[in-house]
Amino acid sequence: MLQQSEGNSVDFLLINNFSKLRFEEQLQVKTLGRQIPDIKNISIPGKNTNRSFNPDWFHRKEWLTASSTTGLLYCFPCILFEKSENSDHPWTRKGYCDLKNLSACLNKHECSTVHVRACLKLKLFGRVRIDECLNETRKYQTKQHNEEVTRNREIMRRLIDVTLFLGKQELSFRGNDEKESSSNRGNFKELSAFLANYDSVLREHFASSSVFRGDSKDIQNDMIESISAVIQNNISQSIIAAPFFSIEVDETTDVSTSSQLTIIARFVKANVEERFLGFIDISTDKSAAYITSSILDRLKLFSPETKLICQTYDGASTMSGHISGVQSRIRQNCPKAIFIHCFAHRLNLVLGNGAKMITSVRQFFSTLSGLHSFFLASPKRMRFLQDFSTHISSNPKRMVHPCETRWNFKGRAVEVVAEQYEILRQMFLSIVNEPEVWDDLTISSSQGFLHVLHDFQFIFILHSYRHIFAHTEVLFKILQSSSLNISRCCEAIKDTIMKISVCPLPYRVFARCPV
Repeated sequence: MLQQSEGNSVDFLLINNFSKLRFEEQLQVKTLGRQIPDIKNISIPGKNTNRSFNPDWFHRKEWLTASSTTGLLYCFPCILFEKSENSDHPWTRKGYCDLKNLSACLNKHECSTVHVRACLKLKLFGRVRIDECLNETRKYQTKQHNEEVTRNREIMRRLIDVTLFLGKQELSFRGNDEKESSSNRGNFKELSAFLANYDSVLREHFASSSVFRGDSKDIQNDMIESISAVIQNNISQSIIAAPFFSIEVDETTDVSTSSQLTIIARFVKANVEERFLGFIDISTDKSAAYITSSILDRLKLFSPETKLICQTYDGASTMSGHISGVQSRIRQNCPKAIFIHCFAHRLNLVLGNGAKMITSVRQFFSTLSGLHSFFLASPKRMRFLQDFSTHISSNPKRMVHPCETRWNFKGRAVEVVAEQYEILRQMFLSIVNEPEVWDDLTISSSQGFLHVLHDFQFIFILHSYRHIFAHTEVLFKILQSSSLNISRCCEAIKDTIMKISVCPLPYRVFARCPV
């Protein structure tokens, strides 16, 4: 704090700028008020003459003060608030000494804008503290900002939950017509609107928002990409922390028929884990060189040169070729990455190539495919099959198309036909006996299928493969398991071979089948 004797002295204020004092010191200067020194004569600078000064002027002018050392006159409010802006003004810096014209100069200065402004500042100073007002305003604005941020985070949390739900359920986000007047604006908007019916935060947001609603296609894509980035980052951190890892790569086609690779990483954390790393578009170039560079570019974050110990693909020459295939090229960069042909794919090849060597078996699976196509080609036939199956059986099964590349789909088709054998036989017999209801193609096809279902060779192959698939289906599930290890794989293959080779075919089932 300032000393009582010097806090309001003109000499102190001329040396120390009032605006740079602490607020408490400024208040003290105002409280002490102007200094009124005991002066009777004022010397004129540069002259050896003195003029007498009447102290009564201090009472006439409440703003008038003087220096106790020089005896010069000053304006107290102007020294406080106008000194820096009026460095040459006699009432603020140089001091006033012309007593001959004192009365006129006092009145002139008193009416000046500078003086009036300084007196007003002095009068108001301390009543309303600007910095405190600014601080309160800043606190209020900060509070409003924090509340708005919290509210926006709550809104985004709900929209993110909607995104996660649609992604988990594998549902589409967009709709064909997303206008407000549309009866179906797409899953994202409809689900958000449904939640708003029961959530006041979301309901208030949709009702009052004019700029950001959060349901535009760009925001939807941003949330999908952000969630994907978080998931990918977590997967990447797990693989980086693992001492080694392996990859599984296969080709797939999206809805636009564009070819793309799927990459799966397999590593050991607390347990053996498998994680999907993403898709790589190869529709423009399917060469081994491009596929290899794409895979290595995707894996470069995980130090594949030292940590990649295994690579698994199907048997296509582009992937498995030992000279210029993908597996050979990757081993040039990652020498520890041994190649293993996918066991499930090899089982497909063994069963498929074995069946192709037997003409009757090829005809059998061609008939299964024809059964599926027969019903799929006509909604009337499909409806008749469903009604007929429901009338006869309490647990009817849908016809399955035997896929060429997935042998276990053939197993499901065989299982359905074997279980629904009697239903199919009676249904085809009903179609043949009601020619007035069905068209000629349906009747002729039904006669052909009815003849096949009574053929001993078809029945024998049907139940033979049903017996085989009962064991290979178990092997398929084992080979596709994420917790599979090489020893368990070999044991499962040997066990399946043994069961197929030593277990007699169930000939007793033929007794139930009319031949």
